[in-house]
Amino acid sequence: MKGIFIKKSIANLLNQTQKQLKKASSQRIQIGVTGLSGSGKSTFVTSLITQLLTANSVAKLPFVELISENRWLGAKLSNHENGEYIRFPYEESVHNLQQLDSWPNPTTRESRIVLELTYIAKSSIWSKFWPERTLEIELIDYPGEWLSDIPLLDLDYFAWSAEISTNLKQFRDFEEAKIFKKKIRSLHKAIQSGKDEPVSENNINYLQVVEAYKSWLRAIHENTSQYVILQPGRFLSPGHLENTPLLNFFPWDLNQFPLNEECSIIPLLKNRYRTYQKKVITPFLTDFFSGCSRQVILVDLVNAVNGGKEEVNKLQQILKNVFKIHDYGSNNWLRRLINPNIEKILVATSKADLLPPDQHRKMQLLLSSLLTNEIDTLKQKGCSYNALAISSIRATENRVISENGHDIQAVCGRLEQVADDQENWVTVIPADFPESVKQLKVKDGHDLQNIKFIPPGNWRLGKDALPHIRMDQVIEFLVGDLMG
Repeated sequence: MKGIFIKKSIANLLNQTQKQLKKASSQRIQIGVTGLSGSGKSTFVTSLITQLLTANSVAKLPFVELISENRWLGAKLSNHENGEYIRFPYEESVHNLQQLDSWPNPTTRESRIVLELTYIAKSSIWSKFWPERTLEIELIDYPGEWLSDIPLLDLDYFAWSAEISTNLKQFRDFEEAKIFKKKIRSLHKAIQSGKDEPVSENNINYLQVVEAYKSWLRAIHENTSQYVILQPGRFLSPGHLENTPLLNFFPWDLNQFPLNEECSIIPLLKNRYRTYQKKVITPFLTDFFSGCSRQVILVDLVNAVNGGKEEVNKLQQILKNVFKIHDYGSNNWLRRLINPNIEKILVATSKADLLPPDQHRKMQLLLSSLLTNEIDTLKQKGCSYNALAISSIRATENRVISENGHDIQAVCGRLEQVADDQENWVTVIPADFPESVKQLKVKDGHDLQNIKFIPPGNWRLGKDALPHIRMDQVIEFLVGDLMG
């Protein structure tokens, strides 16, 4: 009995020692996936996970060094140690790709997922004793609409209202816009007559205007292919704030509906706006970005260019606001909200498969030209930066078309929606993509904004490689240096 007890004690000791050694040889990082709505964050996360899970079987990742060096052992999904977070719906995304021929669903709430990567360390004194290492990466995803709220922190209520009036002017013909104007006119009339004094947020007329504004934003979001920034972002993707008073406000155009400063609705709207800044936007920045050591910023540059110079300028301003969060050298007030420790930032223009390969470099050049000053600052602070034109899941194939003795680069893919009697395969010859802001026109008209391709057909997880463009370069940049 004594011998058995000693053997069990030794076994337990060895087991505990093994666990401690494994823990000591493990690393853990958080990667924040950032981008406006429609930039492809859910698709990016789905592809990144899939490429890593199938890296030792079917995935094609020639630029990942430890794979070419035969040091890759595998990857697996791991449970998050904190049960309060919503898990990224990876299995649902795979189901959509495999069974429904559809893209992963857009993100509606913040979600996280953990991957455990196992590899063989390079030759060193430590690796002789414990060659097998583990890297845990936590991917953090969130609705892109939330990112559009960052500029609100620099604006007071009426400055924001004036900006909204200008930005949404082109959508005033929407039926929902007419309803919003009708509701706010009714509320304005009631206030001027004194019938609704003092106005509270429980006032029926007030709440009807709130709902009318939200309906207008949803209609724009769902029915336009134009690049447009809609605010507040939580009105479109409220997450856990749905039906809460935090989202009960709307812009008021003083030029159309003048009000006396002493009117009760003014402090009500101002207070709701300030509360939204303090309790919604600021916590988003502190909670989401604070733990991330690496960041991916996804950009739908094709759609922005289709909208012309003005739309690209809007995108540029949003990106500059994002970079303010990590600009270590300035005394910007935004910096005082968080203590960033971002080591690497990858800015990727998604949907590169909409353009032939000979135009990808132009996409990368235009993207970098939007952030020249920010890139210089990052480099001065020792933060690694890279810009790539990628396609998380490639939906097209390259084609070369001969025309008048010349070879023309084109792309070919399956359309998302076609009539029953039509062939869904289509070949597109895109216009020449601009490589700098100077080359942008008011409307560039690349005619790609209305073309939506469906994912590659007959793909099965673990049996087929998920086609992509430069996801191997993404992996190498984000985590390659940690798996030496």
